[in-house]
Amino acid sequence: MLIALLVGLGAFAIHMVVSAEIRRAELKFEAEVQAVADNVKRKLHANEAVLSGFVAFLQAVERHDLAATRRYAQAALAPFEHIYMLEVARRVLPEEQADFEHSLQTSRPDFRIRSFGEVTRRDYPQRSSERASWPIVFLHPPLPAAEAIHGVDVATVPHVDAILSAATATRSAWTTPIFEMLEGGRAYILLQAIERSAEGDSRNKPNYFGNQMVALMLVRVESLLPENIDPGLAVSLRVGNVGGIPDEIMIPETRESAMRAGAFLLPVFSRSVSSGSLSQPLQLSMTRQLRWQDLANSGFILLMIGICIVLVLASFNIYQQIGTMHTAAEEHERAEHQAMHDALTGLPNRHLLADRVRQAVHRWERHGSHFAVLVVDLDYFKDINDSYGHEAGDRVLGVTASRMATQLRASDTIARFGGDEFIIILTDILSAADAEGVAEKVRCAVAQPISIGRHEISVTCSLGISLCPDDGIDFNTLRHAADLAMYEAKGHGRNTIAVAHG
Repeated sequence: MLIALLVGLGAFAIHMVVSAEIRRAELKFEAEVQAVADNVKRKLHANEAVLSGFVAFLQAVERHDLAATRRYAQAALAPFEHIYMLEVARRVLPEEQADFEHSLQTSRPDFRIRSFGEVTRRDYPQRSSERASWPIVFLHPPLPAAEAIHGVDVATVPHVDAILSAATATRSAWTTPIFEMLEGGRAYILLQAIERSAEGDSRNKPNYFGNQMVALMLVRVESLLPENIDPGLAVSLRVGNVGGIPDEIMIPETRESAMRAGAFLLPVFSRSVSSGSLSQPLQLSMTRQLRWQDLANSGFILLMIGICIVLVLASFNIYQQIGTMHTAAEEHERAEHQAMHDALTGLPNRHLLADRVRQAVHRWERHGSHFAVLVVDLDYFKDINDSYGHEAGDRVLGVTASRMATQLRASDTIARFGGDEFIIILTDILSAADAEGVAEKVRCAVAQPISIGRHEISVTCSLGISLCPDDGIDFNTLRHAADLAMYEAKGHGRNTIAVAHG
């Protein structure tokens, strides 16, 4: 009876442990599904936001200004590696085609409107010559592999024509079916039609964009999923296209075999998640066949039963050790923070500032994202110390540091460089005007009176601005240029802003 009792208790213990492990594996699977789904949804929302911003830009940009359009596209795509390309196609009536081609040939001698079949050398049904064409006039980034589609009439592309008609009728974003790109790989297009008010165009400049156009965003299908998906998962991503076009499997993934010897007693986990996006209606499906190796083996379970008493006796000691480790971790984190931040203002110090500058330079080298360095120096700060004491001076430094920080974005950095000098790094700016706008907000924030006891102290600052890469590509060069500009601002009467001369 004792043996039977022990066997029963052992079997019950094994059953309970295995059930708990199965539940743990199921929760882990659900967390994996949610993480992948959140990743995909973030990318879909980013697609719609980038396209919406691009549409708004195209409604305002000059019809000939390709340079500004390219700068905007470069800045818009820099944070999103899954977006393959932004393109613009404009509407050209049959009677306008010859003049349009001639006007663009002044800057691109080989430009002409071509059909998709001509580029791919495939036999597609011919469109009526009386219908307007939609040639591609802009694409970014200008990849050599995609250069062949310049001038292609997107209305001649079989997987785009029907969606283009719907988009021009509704003025909302639409998704095309999946297609194979000329340069390889699968993608879909998120597009939206744009209509601008008619204006007279300059005779001396090519009219790229016209009054009617369509913004196109190419999204690589394979880039929608994160790269680090567990190989034990079977994943598929489907797109439910609107307008009568049937669903298509976007990413049919073949993973490890679902049914294996030894796994027949274990469950199969399956989940499906919809994107909830009207313009990109996607459905993610994930499946995992649980295997014995995913759970604790029987030897581990028996060992756990044998060491339960030891675990009970050691639990108090473990608890103490965890408390000690937690305290040590907090002390380490506190010491690390103190080593990288200024004790008086709480701002990053020179060491952390140097790391942030290296990150900004790396982003510029990789994505072409410009950044600015601002040197901020408080005016007549020594007089404040002499008149009100060093405690008041420290109070002024803390208040002005806090005020300047509130005028910046989370991606920007402000550091105390020494004494009453501060340095600000502004990332992802398009022009010097952007930096000057932020500098003006900082100057106005600092200029507000500071109450210290019964006194109200007026503080002003002088700011110098340098830009990467116009004024240098390393911190010392950029700081020196901004420092010279700051002294120029002081020479102009203080409480003002100066920009380095390049």
